[in-house]
Amino acid sequence: MEHGFVDYYGLALNSDANYFLIDKQIQNKIDDFLWIRHLTLQLTEEQSSIFKMGDIFLIGLSILDRNDTFLIYGAGEIESISKLGGPLNLTVAKPYPFLHPVQFVSHEVYWNTPTFQKLGNGVIKLDRNHLINMPHDNSNANRIEEHIELMNQIALGNYFVEDVVSTQTVRRGQHIFANKVKGNYGLQCAITGISELAFLHASHIKPWSKDKNSRLDPANGICLSILFDKAFDKGFITIDDNYKIVFSKKLSNDKKLWEVIKQYDGQSLRLPTQSPPNLEYLQYHREHIFIDKNRE
Repeated sequence: MEHGFVDYYGLALNSDANYFLIDKQIQNKIDDFLWIRHLTLQLTEEQSSIFKMGDIFLIGLSILDRNDTFLIYGAGEIESISKLGGPLNLTVAKPYPFLHPVQFVSHEVYWNTPTFQKLGNGVIKLDRNHLINMPHDNSNANRIEEHIELMNQIALGNYFVEDVVSTQTVRRGQHIFANKVKGNYGLQCAITGISELAFLHASHIKPWSKDKNSRLDPANGICLSILFDKAFDKGFITIDDNYKIVFSKKLSNDKKLWEVIKQYDGQSLRLPTQSPPNLEYLQYHREHIFIDKNRE
């Protein structure tokens, strides 16, 4: 089995480093600027003293309503540290964003070591074996720079991306967009609150094919469960400027479907911690996607 970032950092050989998991749900100032190689943490003096140059950390997001379960987005190595009476500022060497986030469950066998320690403020101290035994993240080193480039581009407000054409058209950066949108919504459907990762999708408000300049904009995405993703994509539901959910009258034609979803008609959307839906994109959806064009 390949171990991607394990080989990248030489973890099998590095016995001097400390290893940490940092929870973005609590350390909510962390954003995609991590991959521009700077990281700021809000820690106590005692916690700050534990970090040193050469330490390795994972960046994850705790899944709400699931005890000790995280989605891991990437890793980094600490190059330098500074603290001048405020937050801890880290310069990150060798950032390693995961192409596909990995689910981490602390009570499962491969995390079951005595050195799994919750230090508070969203920081968890790990053992080296935690990282070595982590399931493969499907990344590979030759795509890291492209991934970082796209994440930096999004962080700087540039959401334009071209398709990559080979034997078929590839949506370049789609996985980065999806990870960002799902994370902003706390890994929950913005309508139902469903948090099972297999049922969550980052839905574009203004379709990918319609505007290259908005493709990677997190404000052009909503985290929805599969049923509502399909309903939104096909125009059976839309969202008004007050973030209220609007149903097409056609949904009531299917009595079984209507019984399942009717409770959400007129409900307020659960807004994300960052990048709420852009009102211009929502207007486009109502005017061009929603099948009841004259209904607001």
